[in-house]
Amino acid sequence: MNHAGAYALHAWLLSHPFPTPWGEVVVRAIHGGHEVRHVADSQRDDGSLLLLQPRALLEWADTTAQGAFRPLKSAPTLRSGWRCIATNQDDLALALEGLYPGALGDWWAWQQGSATPTSFQDFMGRQAGIYRNIRNLPAADADSVTRACCSTGSCLKTRLWPVLNTADASHPPDSSTAPPRPGIPCWEPCALLMDMARTAARLASVPSVALNLPPDDLPVLMAALTAASSLPASPDVRDAELSNPANPRRMRLLLERLRRELCTPQSSSPS
Repeated sequence: MNHAGAYALHAWLLSHPFPTPWGEVVVRAIHGGHEVRHVADSQRDDGSLLLLQPRALLEWADTTAQGAFRPLKSAPTLRSGWRCIATNQDDLALALEGLYPGALGDWWAWQQGSATPTSFQDFMGRQAGIYRNIRNLPAADADSVTRACCSTGSCLKTRLWPVLNTADASHPPDSSTAPPRPGIPCWEPCALLMDMARTAARLASVPSVALNLPPDDLPVLMAALTAASSLPASPDVRDAELSNPANPRRMRLLLERLRRELCTPQSSSPS
């Protein structure tokens, strides 16, 4: 662990009372060091949990309980059933970095006020290659993509970046203040959101299909989409598989498009 990482971890330990949650894990101070375990296992006996070494958590966090790859480590899909003992701060940093890469550094940047969020508009404007079609995504589409991808059911981070690169009050970040402890801050759009923006740009370029529905059926359709997208994804649906109609993010994108078309107020901003 380098000097900056050691300082960030030391500051994090001092500012968080134990036991403290961090993403989907909880960190406890124990005799001789610290213990890290899944929050779902907080009350389980030690002997009923698999003992993992700090270095093993990087591989453990790569897949879900069903064996699917986790492209987004901050997604609430971390496997439970384990505990990890860190006998020193190097081991603790290794464990937390394996579970949530870069999260402590991002937290420390927020704590120090040394980082500036990158807006969706600025981030997408720099893209090229297969992502060049998202550079001019309209603000309304960018807002829909952000709401669909960055919902609380899909990511544990606190979004600090705005959709637009201007001080537009209609497109603010999730909070005008610092993320609530023990939040993991998000400073810029992730690769998964880029893929969703690419999907939205492609959808905007294909012919639309007209549905002949009575007005009373539209709220039913939106209620069904809301309910379905709030459920945990089927084990065979991967997070990044946006072409799968059963992907909750894909359902939320359609829901946001319907809300926009029908001018239905949105209940809350994504987090």
